[in-house]
Amino acid sequence: MKFKYLFTALFFVFNSIQEINAQNWNTNFGVNGYSKIEINNRNTRGNILLQLDDGSLIVGVNSDYSQWGALFDRNIYIYKLNPNGLIDASFGTNGFFFIPSGSFENFSWVSALTYSNYDHFIYGLAKVAGVKTIFRFDTNGILDTNFGNNGWLNEATNGIYNILLIQNDGKILLVGMSYNNNITKQSLERYNTNGNLDTTFGNNGLVINDLTNYAYEIVSSAKIYDNKIILVGSSYNNNETQSLATISRYNLDGSLDTSFGLNGYNITFIGPDHLACFKDIDINSNGDIIAAGFNLHSGGTGGGHGNKAILVKYNANGILDNSFNGNGIKIFDSINGANDYFNTVSYLKDGKIIAGGSSGSFFPIMQSYYYLTKVNSDGTLHSNFYNSGYMVTDFENGVTNVAQDVITTSKDEIFSIGITRDITDTYFIAVVCKMDNSFLSTNKFYENETVLECLPNPVNDYLNVYSKLNIKDIQLFSIDGRLLEQKTINNFEEKTMLNFEHLSKGNYLLKFTDSNGRVIRKKIIKQ
Repeated sequence: MKFKYLFTALFFVFNSIQEINAQNWNTNFGVNGYSKIEINNRNTRGNILLQLDDGSLIVGVNSDYSQWGALFDRNIYIYKLNPNGLIDASFGTNGFFFIPSGSFENFSWVSALTYSNYDHFIYGLAKVAGVKTIFRFDTNGILDTNFGNNGWLNEATNGIYNILLIQNDGKILLVGMSYNNNITKQSLERYNTNGNLDTTFGNNGLVINDLTNYAYEIVSSAKIYDNKIILVGSSYNNNETQSLATISRYNLDGSLDTSFGLNGYNITFIGPDHLACFKDIDINSNGDIIAAGFNLHSGGTGGGHGNKAILVKYNANGILDNSFNGNGIKIFDSINGANDYFNTVSYLKDGKIIAGGSSGSFFPIMQSYYYLTKVNSDGTLHSNFYNSGYMVTDFENGVTNVAQDVITTSKDEIFSIGITRDITDTYFIAVVCKMDNSFLSTNKFYENETVLECLPNPVNDYLNVYSKLNIKDIQLFSIDGRLLEQKTINNFEEKTMLNFEHLSKGNYLLKFTDSNGRVIRKKIIKQ
């Protein structure tokens, strides 16, 4: 039998990240599948994304400039993107809805945008010139002066709110924390459609609740489902020696729903040190709950704790779903062996899950990647999603890249928003992406990957590939998605040797495509 020696010359073909991602994003959206929003000489931080009925997107951006380690002139810009990903110049004034900053510490910062199916307005929650404010505008970017005081409604209590939800009856629900004597507790506040506090909710419109005996209750995300309010976050002590992931459920009158979890909540122990925090939540049509965030573990890069991304699935009753990864909890291996976390999660119609966040690099390399993954309903990675279940990118070689929000639509479209850096690596810029769903499902994959084996793995020099498939193409990728080499094969033998001798130590991905277009991917470790 003949042996073929591939990659011996190691003529590396380094494509830029942008060129690789042109294959990953839906190229009919924006430019090469994503839209960037830049404001000259300012940071432009994309953090909120929602889709309107006509397919257009509302984008929430916080903008500032940095000097001497501080942020100045912090303003809010809200844009509307047409379905093709281009900015709608007719929206607002000059293409955006603008909220200016106040004086030095009285900055403006938007934390939530929600479209209301009740009255078809968009509601925002922001700090406006230092004052926590609810505002309402139409889908053309025009402030509704019939709401509150000429479109603005100052939040009535001393809460720290970052979440705004609209009930089916149009009532406005704020979710976050109360702060008193250096202690925070879960807090909910509700308004009638006329902007007055709803005194039928909780105690004269306000609910304050403490789940644990720890000093701090943090609420990161909330959803309304089946006339219930579900919150996720964390609870921790002053020294943060223990951070517990929390999920709780309230009735629409503000009382804890004691049929959920254990008397209305579930304190979830994640990882050996029980250090975890939930950042986002989504609920599918069956009531199944998926929470995303991160687990802190000892021995992180650069000393101290490291982060690993997590997904935790609950049944509708608040009990962990053991069909998901065996115990309801999935702790992801770090992509680059450093710090990873999820900020956002969303269900697809078939029960699969899209999560997004950031993947870091080893200290002292200050590099992070925009990180998206797709997971099956049982917690396994969806193998035909980019590189064996996940995708990382730095766009045009930006140093800092983070996915902040992911939404999935009724058509199973996948959009995400986050930040990257400009070409000079001076400013943050907002980036909105649309994933190519046809790319995700076109290739046929073998369920039993033992039809192709790679040995030894880890490898020092030569990797033996055994397969009875008619392999026509082999691609070698770095762990961050760069295509390093590609080889077209005319006559594949049952055994092939690939030379890894000159590659640096680390993780790599091999993608094999046979003559029928079927794909198998293998993660290879070079020692």
